[in-house]
Amino acid sequence: MILIFIKNIMIIITKIDNYKEVNKNLLNLIDKIPRNSLVEDSCSMISHTDWNLPKTFKKEYLDYFFKIMQPYFEKLCVKLNCNEIKVTEAWFQQYIKNDLHQWHTHPKTNFTNVYFVELPDRSLSTEILGCKNLELNEGDLLTFPAFYYHRSPVNLSEKRKTIISFNTDIYDYRDYSK
Repeated sequence: MILIFIKNIMIIITKIDNYKEVNKNLLNLIDKIPRNSLVEDSCSMISHTDWNLPKTFKKEYLDYFFKIMQPYFEKLCVKLNCNEIKVTEAWFQQYIKNDLHQWHTHPKTNFTNVYFVELPDRSLSTEILGCKNLELNEGDLLTFPAFYYHRSPVNLSEKRKTIISFNTDIYDYRDYSK
């Protein structure tokens, strides 16, 4: 787990163990989700997502994913001086050629997280306003404060990009001053 400060911007990058096997399983489970796109004028063009499916829709890939994430959440609690991390929302997005997601934030949550399932080129990595040259790869989990503006640049490649994004809140901040 790497904690980075760029111009006072806190970013955490975590490499997930056995990510190739994890990603293969995630893609198989995501393939079970009916095709569903999200288009919002020129702000978002996402070829496949479950963001706008009913909250009651069964998301098997998330059950699998969060079992894998549990040990990383425990390590993150240590880094963030908290006792608990709760996921408030989670979804996947698949970007094909010309898809994008413009600058935005995630309100009413502490952290935004992006896990890279398929990242055919680093130029397709999530960009955070004010941060240049984040070295992200498939199998990386990117964590940053949710009020930071970020985007997914236009996918100019012929290859698909797949991410799992989720919001988290921290609880029971530890006071080490005592």
